[in-house]
This record gives sequence, C-alpha cells and structure tokens, in this order.
Amino acid sequence: MAFWPSDERNKRPIVSKRKGRKVLEISKGRDYPNLEPGLIGAATLSEGNNNKLEWDFLTMPNKDFSLNRLNIGKRLEVFPQSPPLSSRNTSRTVRQRAEQGANFLRTYLPDVEIPSELIRDQLLEETQICDDLEVFDPYSGNLLEVSTSPQDPNSALLLFPTGDTNRDLTITYVRSLKPRSILFRPTPTPLWSFSTPIQQIETLMGLGTSTEMFSIEHPNHHTTTTATTRRVARFSRSDTNDEVIVDAKIQPFSESMLVISDQGTLFNCTVQNGERSAISLHTFSPSIQNKSGFWRLSLASNGSVSYVMSEKTVEQFDNRTNTVQSFLSIANQNHILTSIESCRHSNILPLCSTDQVIWMDTRFTGKPLLAYSHGRQRDRYISTQTLYHRANTSLTFLTSRNNGLVTVYDVSRPSEGLFHLNDSPYSVFGSIDTYQRHLGQQFLSLNETLGLVRLSELKGVEFTEILSLPSESRNGHAIELSEDVIQNRDPQAVVPADLGPLSIQEFSQVNLNSVYKELFQTHFEKIKRLEEEDAEMFHDMVDNFPRYLQSKEIPTDHILTTYDIAFCAGEPPGQPGRADFLTESLISSKRGYRALKQGRLSAELVRSPWHRSISSVLRHLDPSFPSGPLQSMEYLQSFQPLDNACYSNKAREYAQDSCEQLTVDLALGSDIYFDDTIFNKAEAGVLEVMTQALSIDGGPPPIRFGYLTPVEKNRSYYAGESQISEGLRLPLGVRLLLNDWDSGNPDDYIYKNPYAAAFLETKQLNQPATLEPTSSLPVKLQRPPQIMASNTVSAAPPEIHKKLTLKSLSQDPYPPSINEFKNSQASTPPQGLATSTQIMPGPHGGRPAPKKKPPKKRLGGF
Repeated sequence: MAFWPSDERNKRPIVSKRKGRKVLEISKGRDYPNLEPGLIGAATLSEGNNNKLEWDFLTMPNKDFSLNRLNIGKRLEVFPQSPPLSSRNTSRTVRQRAEQGANFLRTYLPDVEIPSELIRDQLLEETQICDDLEVFDPYSGNLLEVSTSPQDPNSALLLFPTGDTNRDLTITYVRSLKPRSILFRPTPTPLWSFSTPIQQIETLMGLGTSTEMFSIEHPNHHTTTTATTRRVARFSRSDTNDEVIVDAKIQPFSESMLVISDQGTLFNCTVQNGERSAISLHTFSPSIQNKSGFWRLSLASNGSVSYVMSEKTVEQFDNRTNTVQSFLSIANQNHILTSIESCRHSNILPLCSTDQVIWMDTRFTGKPLLAYSHGRQRDRYISTQTLYHRANTSLTFLTSRNNGLVTVYDVSRPSEGLFHLNDSPYSVFGSIDTYQRHLGQQFLSLNETLGLVRLSELKGVEFTEILSLPSESRNGHAIELSEDVIQNRDPQAVVPADLGPLSIQEFSQVNLNSVYKELFQTHFEKIKRLEEEDAEMFHDMVDNFPRYLQSKEIPTDHILTTYDIAFCAGEPPGQPGRADFLTESLISSKRGYRALKQGRLSAELVRSPWHRSISSVLRHLDPSFPSGPLQSMEYLQSFQPLDNACYSNKAREYAQDSCEQLTVDLALGSDIYFDDTIFNKAEAGVLEVMTQALSIDGGPPPIRFGYLTPVEKNRSYYAGESQISEGLRLPLGVRLLLNDWDSGNPDDYIYKNPYAAAFLETKQLNQPATLEPTSSLPVKLQRPPQIMASNTVSAAPPEIHKKLTLKSLSQDPYPPSINEFKNSQASTPPQGLATSTQIMPGPHGGRPAPKKKPPKKRLGGF
C-alpha cells in the first residue's frame, strides 16, 4: 500500500433556497493527507511484528528522532564580502526623468522630434517592470552551486559570481582532510568572465549557465592544484527563436542540456562533433494566470523523464517519446508553485508552493504522498532541498532567498510501507541572520560533515556547520588564505560605503569622560560621604525596626514589605521620591548589608497579624536562586567576569557594592506584612447589621446565611491557594426577597413521628387561636390508619382535621384570615391569601394569549 486512506467521495451539490435556485458544481474531496502543525493527518490499521493489526499514524513522533535534531555549530567566513555599491539618488519623479530625457534628445538629436509623453510612458513601463522584478525575478536562479569531484568524493568546488555586475565566475576549493574537518581555499582570481551577468549556475559533470556550457576538470591534489575550464558551447537567443531562457538542466552522461524559455518552449541543446544545435521538443501552453514567464525544470534519476513546472501545474515529459502527461495541478487560485527538485531516491519528488511542502511519487500522478502547510508568508523564492542521510530517511530543508530561516522536515518511507513524518518540523538557525537576504545557498556534505554555504548580497560566502544535539562543535574547520586574498580583504574591510551627499555632513567629536566621571566616580564618592554622616541615624533605624508596627500612630491600610518597614522606621529622606524603593535611604549602604548579614533586619523580628513570604516568586524566575542572603551574595558574584585582570580596583569595588545592594533589595523584598487580618470574621459585623436593621432608610440589612453559605473564591497567584471574599454584594431586590425567608436553626429542629400513639398536636405560643366553624361536627383525633396488603378495595380513611407542625418558626407562614369565619365548608383548613412569584407554564407565563390576526378574505380570483 503506497497511499494513506482518503475520502474520495464527491461532495453533495448545495442548492440555494433563495430566489433563483442555483446548484453548485460537484467538487471532489481532497484525496491525500494535508497536514498542519498539531494534526495527526491520517491513520490506518497495519500488520505488526507479532502478526496482529496495529494502528499506524502518519505523524509518529519518535524520541530517537527528537534527540537527533540538528543544530548550528561553527561559522566561517569563506570568502570576504565586496564593498557596498554607491547609493544612487532615485528621488526624481517619472515626469522629471522624462523631461531630462527629452532635453537630452533635443540637445544631441535636434532634427528628431520625440514627444515627452512617449518618453514618460516608456519610463512608467520600465518602472513597473523594475518594481515587479524586485518582488520576484523569474529569470534569476540559484547563484551558488557545489560541484563534487567524480574521482575524489572528499573534495568539491564552490561556484559563485563576483564583481559589481555578477559577471565573474569565482571558485573556492573545498577538501575534507579527516572526518568532521574541512579545509577551504578561496581564489581571488575569477575562473571565467562573461559579457552578461550570471543569472543561474547548474552543475552535474560540468558547468552550465543560461547561455553557455562548460566542462570543468577538478584538480588532483597529487598532481595539480587548480581547476581547468573548457567551453563546450555557447547558445544565443537566435538559437531559441528569440525566447529568453529561464531554467536549464544538464543531462547526465551526455553533452546536452535541457532548457526552457519564458514562453514555455522546451529545447534540447546538444553538442556533437563540435557543432551545437538547439531542437524544440515541445511547447507547453501557459495558463491565463502565468504572465510572469515562470518555468522550472526537473530531471528523473535515469534522465529519461523530465518535469516542467509552471505556476499552477506540473507536466511529465518523456524524453524518449516526446509525450506529455499531466502530473500535478493546484486548484487554489491563491497558491503558486515555487520550486521543484530532481528525483534522486525512492521515486520521491519534493515540491514547494507558497502554502505547502509537497512530496510526490513519480509512479503515481495527480496524488501527493503528503502535503504539509509551512505557515510562512507569501514568498515566490521559497524552495526545498533534500538530503538522504539514513536508510529510507531523508531531511527536507525549507529555505528562502528573502530570509535566513531554515525549517527541517524529517520524513521516511520504507521499501514496502507508507510515507511517515518522523518528527515535528523545527527550525535550525536562530534569530542571528533571520532577516538577511541571500543570492544563493547550498548544503555541503563531505565525509560525515554537514554544513550550509550561503552567498550574501555583497558576494561574501559563509559556511555554517550543522550538528546534531548530542554531538559537540568541532574546531577542525579551517580556511587557507593566499596573499592575494589577504590583500583584497584588508582594504575591503575598511572601505566605507559611498553615501553620496550624506558623506558631506559635518563630523564632530565629543569627549564624554567628564560625564562618565560624574555618573560613576563622583556619585559613588558622594554616597560614601553620606553614609559616614548618617551612621547614628542608621543605628536608630535598626533599633526601631522590630517594633515599628506596634508603635506607629496611624494604621496602615496596604501591604508592606520588609524594606518598607525598615524605610519607615528611620528618618524621612530630604528628597522624597515617587516610590520608596527608588528613594535614597539608609538601607542602601554597606551598613545595611552588614545589618542584614548579622540578622538585625531579619523578617522574623517583625510582629504582624499577617505575614507571608514571596521568595518562591524568585524561584519561579530562577529555580537555582538560593534563599539565604549569604548564599544569594555568592550566587550573584558568580555572574561577574572571570577575567578581572583588565579591570581596575575601583571597578571591582563598584561591582562588589552593586552585588551587596542587590542582595539587600532581594532579601528585604521577599516578605510582605499586613497590619490587620485580611479575612473578615462573622462577629465583627454583628453590630453593623443590627444598626442597619434599625435604620429608617428603608433598605434591608445584609443577608445572613445559615447552614448553606455561598463562598466566592478568587483565583490566586499560587496554585492551591484561594482567597475568600468579604461577602456577597446582593442587589436590593434579592435582599428584599430573602429577608422574608426564615430558615431557622437546624440545631433546634425536633423530629416528631406522626404515627406515634401518643402524638398530639401542640399549638405554638406565637400563633393566635383558630375558632371552629359553628356548622362543623366534632372530630375525634386518631392516628393515621395502617396500610394492610389486601386484594379488596377498602373504604377511604376518615379525614383528619389537624395541622402537623414539625418545628418552631418565628413567623406564621399562613396567618388566619377573617373570611374563614364565613366559610361554610368545615373540612377546609384555615389558610390565608399569599402572593405567588412563580411563573406559570406556557409561552405567555399565565398571561392571556394575544388575539390571532384574522385572515384576509380573497376578493377576486387568481
């Protein structure tokens, strides 16, 4: 089984119920797994090792794969950067440029009359083209290539353009001396110079650009030290029917090259017996949306099949029969295909779009193995590069020329199994060069060493080693620089950019030594002098510190820290600040640290009704932070620079004082106090409730709940700790309703058995006596009859005219009414009238239903 189970049913047509019914087309569901971060994707039952069915998931995170995640290692600058180009003044408008061009033509061609409107239209068209090419250039490919030697697998060549206009082809020799050690040897002299800028470099057994084909002979470290280049053929636009080439691929084992033009025409450029020829194989019909001329080529491992990609489709072209077959198409109008790789292993062909990374099987057309949404912004330069480092396992790297972010997709496919995603996608490179643009980038793999080589916009080449997490960074990589490279590097490192008019600005230099002296030296000397003058005041503050809360006259209505108590125990400062901890005080001194070290400013000396330690907050920020002040001082000193030889005695003294002051601040801020208890007591509000009950303002007193008391809990900062609120603030209507309810005391409740022989009804003292009606007959009180099992229907038991009272109430829930004396029915117990607040059932709540609207009578016919 090659594919995961999918839903291949057709969706039902949707019929609109509005006027003018419209039936939408029957659309087919997605028949391949489309993953997003956090989704399983697909699952199926497969036979396991014990010949039993087991669940198999597409995303199977494995600990072994997670532990072997890649990470960055050593960075090397292989080739120095070129000096930046001069900034050009482009602030002139199109109209000004058109007038300047018209004046130029009138000056040098006075006999030719060219209107300025024509020049302005041409300039507008050129400006629009330049703006579009800034966003995406379909003619620009990868400008950095790695060419490995077929005779020596431990050596390679880095090919990249240099110069102001990218016309010079430069190489750098790369050789692996030993495992996990690479030597780079750049050359300052270009290998070849072209008449036009290099837009793409493609290597296989040779070198190919968009218009020329070369053969490169790698150097032999035993005989030769330089590479030799031989031009095979040069193809011009006249050979391709005046169509511009946008992509080229060199076919293996032959001196031929497949190229495709911006019009979608595929050419086979060959060289036989020294004669070149360009044969048109097929012209692909571009879609309506493909107006930018974007086409890309890909070759199969055997070279007999090639793949042609446009913005929306991928076509499979058989080089032997010149037949075309549809391979993949994208129905979403917002997504565009951006890159396609060559098929090298297990018939897997990786592709990329502006929304997804797609893996295809070349044996099955139209159905991807997996599509993963990468979640990046719309980027036409986004591409993939795949490396096969383990058996049936590959790493797909998602990169872009517009940024330095690299995302790794770890996928695998057994020989007779399904396609799996072994680990969640992760990023390799950090935020150091995330927003840096590149002209080209390639992965270099030599002798168990993996790295990423990048070409910057200033034509500088940088190598970054890629390691797995358990391994350590190696320092075996080196760069062998020649004298010419060193001479070219030093001037380029100091030559500044030509900023044009900005370089004419006035240069001024200011000496800030006096400012630093005032901020540091004079400030610290002043603090030491004030500490000696306020020594007696500091001792008084330490003596008043333990009994400050008991001796103060005005109670505090907010929470205090240990620092606040020590600050208020001393004399108020001469210059008060907005916050006490920002105000200069006697605590911020060496005596304050010594007093804390001796335990004279300990939190245990303060007597407060409520005290809480918040030192655990610091451990949430730093789990290794100690609790004691002495241990805190040692912990903070561990962050000082190890090399103290270059620092003066004053600097080390300032660092020591800063550590002591930070220790004092952290120790005195780790405990909080409150002058009165935070939790309210029920006895404290009894007098206030009685006073409110006797008031004449008409408002009911607060509700006093009995056995079942609602408790409102507030979420606290620490888990498992709750704060009880002061009470429920009920509205006036709720208090008026609950004020008439008296639930009594459950401890005073007495249960009386109504079936007991000696049970008699007792009147309550607070209830008035009820008069018997004159027409009623005397009824003898008796207990309820017993229930006997019998087949015969017994007579109804006599009616008992008494009222059972199970507990004492402070009020009579049914006060007697005067109308009861006039009632002729003696068997009805006395009961008064009461207001019902219950909503009656029905849609109108007991209210009369609205009158139905009478139907209109039809006056005429149809």
